[in-house]
Amino acid sequence: MARSTNPCTYAWCNLLLSVHRTEVLERISAINERHSEDTVQYNVELQERERVLDQETTLKAFVVTKHTDRSELEEQAKKKKRIG
Repeated sequence: MARSTNPCTYAWCNLLLSVHRTEVLERISAINERHSEDTVQYNVELQERERVLDQETTLKAFVVTKHTDRSELEEQAKKKKRIG
């Protein structure tokens, strides 16, 4: 004997599957949105770190140049004192 399919049960299952699918799609969308926000935040932080590193590198180069120039001037002054 063949089992008869109850249309109400079939419709109810389809409704439940549809609701479940919608919930899963909403979760996927929320995860994708969080991923996008995290990526933007990561890029902002990376740019800030690169800016700070560039600023520190520039400052270090300036200080080294200034120190080198001063050392050279001091050497020249010592030579002049010895000569004069």
